[in-house]
Amino acid sequence: MGRRYDHRIRNAIVRSGIPNLFSHLSIPPSTVRDWMRKGEAEVVTIDEFNLPQEKLTLRILELELQLKHAEAQAKLITKTVSILGFQIQYMRVPSGHTKEALINTIKDTARVIGLEACLDIVKLSRARFAAWIVRIKQCTLNDKNTCRRLSPTKLLLLKQDLFATLLQTKNIAILVSAHWLDMQNSNFV
Repeated sequence: MGRRYDHRIRNAIVRSGIPNLFSHLSIPPSTVRDWMRKGEAEVVTIDEFNLPQEKLTLRILELELQLKHAEAQAKLITKTVSILGFQIQYMRVPSGHTKEALINTIKDTARVIGLEACLDIVKLSRARFAAWIVRIKQCTLNDKNTCRRLSPTKLLLLKQDLFATLLQTKNIAILVSAHWLDMQNSNFV
């Protein structure tokens, strides 16, 4: 099988009428005569192959940016799933370390795709994110136990022991007075 030449070489020789236009390629004279006799090669192409260098460069940059965004989103989703599981929207995140890992991942990704896009991907509200940022600065990122006033079922160990003792004695007068003293001495429910 003989050598194959780019159609643009053939067309340039035919248009110019100069048989040795590309003498450094050592194209046989019989091939050049055949081209000159048959004329320019018909080529089926697409417009994108004829774009100027500047437009091609801009298109490459646009596609690279889109790829960077897609990679950043994939990284954010992967890290969020590995940190929290599949859903954060209705999930309580008590651990400060978990919150901080998520915040750092969001901040890294936000450099590429923006904070709003990051928060939308992980379904975290801007208010919740901002509250976590404030709490990092205050060193209070870990959630505290629920307030006993809001959850009266959480009794102190001392109260549990007191009630156990009183129940064992079965003396209702002692129970009432002990409860009254306890209420006077503490602010707990």
